[in-house]
Amino acid sequence: HPLRGFNFRNGPVPYYSLLERYEPGVSPFFTWGLPAGLVSRIEKYPLDLTYMKSHLRQYQIFGAKYFLQQRKALLGDEMGLGKTIQALAAVADLTAKGRTHFLVVCPASVLINWKRETEKHSEINAIIVHGHDKEQQLWLWKREGGLCITNYETLLKVESAINFKYGALIVDEAHFVKNPLAQRTVATLKAAKKTDRVLFMTGTPLENRVDEMCFLTECLRPDIAKKLRAMKTLNRTQKFKEKIAPVYLRRIRNDVLEELPELIEKEDWIKPSSQEINAYRLAVISGNFMAMRRVSWDVALHRSSKAKRLAEICNEAQANDRKVLVFSFFRGTLDLVCKLLKNRALGPITGSTPASQRQRLIDQFTAEGTEKVLVSQIQAGGTGLNIQAASVIIICEPQVKPSLETQAISRAYRMGQIQNVIVHRLLCVGTIDERMNEMLKRKQLEFDTYADESLVGQESLKKHSESAWIKRFIEEERVRIAGSMWQSGHDEQKSDESGTVEPIR
Repeated sequence: HPLRGFNFRNGPVPYYSLLERYEPGVSPFFTWGLPAGLVSRIEKYPLDLTYMKSHLRQYQIFGAKYFLQQRKALLGDEMGLGKTIQALAAVADLTAKGRTHFLVVCPASVLINWKRETEKHSEINAIIVHGHDKEQQLWLWKREGGLCITNYETLLKVESAINFKYGALIVDEAHFVKNPLAQRTVATLKAAKKTDRVLFMTGTPLENRVDEMCFLTECLRPDIAKKLRAMKTLNRTQKFKEKIAPVYLRRIRNDVLEELPELIEKEDWIKPSSQEINAYRLAVISGNFMAMRRVSWDVALHRSSKAKRLAEICNEAQANDRKVLVFSFFRGTLDLVCKLLKNRALGPITGSTPASQRQRLIDQFTAEGTEKVLVSQIQAGGTGLNIQAASVIIICEPQVKPSLETQAISRAYRMGQIQNVIVHRLLCVGTIDERMNEMLKRKQLEFDTYADESLVGQESLKKHSESAWIKRFIEEERVRIAGSMWQSGHDEQKSDESGTVEPIR
């Protein structure tokens, strides 16, 4: 049976993918009003997924085929619909057909995410080119092939060394290159000249951003950009769709996901800066477990890698008319989040916030626009509140108990929610975040395994003595940071850190 071994609760995509195969034809919603002739050509593309590990939804298969057929494309799917896996499917197809080298350019905050997603979903070799050893990693990519993953700032320094024609360029968060005079835009466009296939990706809707849409389109298809500039307005009229169809594909959740709203859980792995590493080392040496958990929030706000990623998520959510809920265990972290978000922040809700005031904050959050972000302590806002207005949840650090996170997520992902809910867990590589994230998964698996035998489950969870594993984690981290790995980590990012947090819009 094609689905033998799959667990629907842990991953429903294989089931939905199989069901969709029995639907006659292609859903018109997958194709966003594209002309029938274009849809037919795209559908006929022979997509080879030999190098993919994961199942794709039919709309994702169409998106990969769209790029491969058109060669130059702007994929603008709403956040949470899987733009990354569509890009990987295209790379897998090209790999199966003999192409060997591919380039991804993205913000520094998602470099590690790209590598992990590549390894999770495909058999494609992934190499991050960033930091003090970027030249060595670039040489390795040239020799071994696969996916070279770099950020915009590093591309400025290594673009000239990419002196050969490669399989495809994927530009994630393409709105970062909307300014034609910016150096990163110039470097990205130079890199684009060395390949026949270029995919721009952005979750930010561009239909009503005339200048951005025209410039990004001009980078890919100057002929189409010329037609767009001749139009007085850009909107979702049929005429606009016809003009933009050969280069721009955007689907929203309500178009392509017909089942109940989905819970999408994402691990946002972030590489800490040298300042963050230094602060973390001091916390480990002093045996301060709580300070270790606050990694990335014990440095200047403009140097915080997690703050930078949080700002990016909030900006993208607002652009997609989604409301954000931010959780942290630590009051100090919440204060920094509020400082970062400025007048966009509501709260924080803490254990000392009176019930009446909590409800007023939630009512205000529900009534106001998507620019507002509700900030709460996870142990305070994680229970007893209904916040279906939020569809994006950010958890600033791993919690000690999986139930804390589950209860917090359930504030938004509950009866009455009409949008898919996206959960972002902010995690720093090479820190206690890794160990705690592994432990949470193990605890959750044990709970799921024994869910129908509550007494057995309770006994199993009791085996994890909190004080014992905290002591063990601290000792193991002390040993680890004493090694050569942490010495090299201390020197990383001296030349490649952007050092700035994306402004809150």
